[in-house]
Amino acid sequence: MAVGDRVQNPDYNGYSTHEVTDENIANGLKQAAQLVKIVSDSGASASPATEAKQDTGNTSLASIDTKFGQVQASPTANTLLARLKDLLTGIVLAPSTNNIGDVDVLTLKGAANLANGQVTAGTTSAEVVALRATRRSVLIRNTDPANSAYVGTGTVSAANGFLLKAGESITIETTAAVNSIRATSDVTLAYCEVYD
Repeated sequence: MAVGDRVQNPDYNGYSTHEVTDENIANGLKQAAQLVKIVSDSGASASPATEAKQDTGNTSLASIDTKFGQVQASPTANTLLARLKDLLTGIVLAPSTNNIGDVDVLTLKGAANLANGQVTAGTTSAEVVALRATRRSVLIRNTDPANSAYVGTGTVSAANGFLLKAGESITIETTAAVNSIRATSDVTLAYCEVYD
């Protein structure tokens, strides 16, 4: 290949024809030199595979069954397969009435009951929903288009309550009473609770 020759190179559309220039040749030589430097800097050995190396590998592979054992009814003693078989054979649950642990099967279904309503969050902390021992969860929504409220347990205030902005909702999985207080102006809170 010489300067001025035309060569075909594979590309995405098949082949494209390019003219060989001094710049193409210089770039190719530069890339080849960089590749040689990378290989020499990495300390990679360029020595080829030899028959002696192949023999060493074959010898190592030939003895692998003495370490793992052969897959058969009675694997060679003290091999990996023999030890696994011993472990599995030792784990036998004999028929008995002994309890080896508790297993609870729980079928989840919808709650049997639903309660809903609306309350006003005013200037003092007041109850949204009362304590209910069988409650699964309660959804509380601030129906006000502009004003916020705080919700929580106990005496709720702006300092300790969860801020529920205008139009926001919160689902709380609790059996405890949930209380509220307004942020600036009275707001209506709608609630829906499910319980057994």
